[in-house]
Amino acid sequence: MSSVAVYPVQGLSLGGAVPLSEHEQRLLDQIEQALYAEDPKWANTVRISDPRSHYKRRLVKASIGFTLGVVLLMVGVVSNTIWLGVAGFVVMLATCLWGLSSWKRMNGFGGETTSSAAPPQGGRRSGRRPGFMERMEERWRRRNDER
Repeated sequence: MSSVAVYPVQGLSLGGAVPLSEHEQRLLDQIEQALYAEDPKWANTVRISDPRSHYKRRLVKASIGFTLGVVLLMVGVVSNTIWLGVAGFVVMLATCLWGLSSWKRMNGFGGETTSSAAPPQGGRRSGRRPGFMERMEERWRRRNDER
């Protein structure tokens, strides 16, 4: 495998993907070849399971659900059945939100927190009030600095 995609674990990302050194890449290739030799069926399954393909399938399902919601809404309007129109609208709304979240995750927007990153100067993160743990850590630092 010549290129490796890095998908950071949610909440543990330190700010970006780090490329592997040549030595690390060789080691990874050796491990990969050993896995292919040991269990080729499992290795093939793992190799073709890309998280983005999962989100693409969810997007397709969401668009089908949205279309179904439009059909329900139109049938509800034409047949003068209010509950069917409302159900169609709810289906449209739910599938739209589901598809949007899948699109965001597929393209790397949202979902990854920067909680492990250091706060800006002054001990506070810009634009929001510090949380309970941040306030406790700041008090602990001040207490230790006074000694």
